[in-house]
Amino acid sequence: MIQIADISDVREEKVENDEYIPINVKWRTNERAFGKILYWRTGDFRKSLCEMGISEVDGSIVSFTLTLVDKGNVEFTGYPDIITPPIEGCPRFKTDGLFNENGYFDDKNDIKVGVSSDSLRIFFEKLPIASCVRNGRIMFGLTERKSLAMIEVSKMNKAEYERLLLAFD
Repeated sequence: MIQIADISDVREEKVENDEYIPINVKWRTNERAFGKILYWRTGDFRKSLCEMGISEVDGSIVSFTLTLVDKGNVEFTGYPDIITPPIEGCPRFKTDGLFNENGYFDDKNDIKVGVSSDSLRIFFEKLPIASCVRNGRIMFGLTERKSLAMIEVSKMNKAEYERLLLAFD
């Protein structure tokens, strides 16, 4: 599983979704500063796939896309609140030795998704969330070892929620 190296300042993000792509998030910044973009991909690669773009230069997150999710792994019930207070910032990920020569790290995993009327949580690990990093509407849940366990998109409006329902239909 991919791990957080450190935390940078909060960066502006843009959240998009439609009936085909459940969620797509891009972080705005000087794109030339990223250098090559590395891609961490996780899911079962048949019915579920998430992809995160990460700067080769400093491990900054560039993008996150939930492309596909197995409908059997989507729950439309509430989920427990995260008790740990979030740290404000944007995570930077460890990249050394993880990515192949083409810039990909394929991490086969079961993805679980929880949906409420105003947020979406994507779970990558079953381990408890020990800490959180919040960047605007996006929260990253981390395990004790700083592995990425969850990503939450919050403050979804009614139109975003309705498009999400179409994507999971």
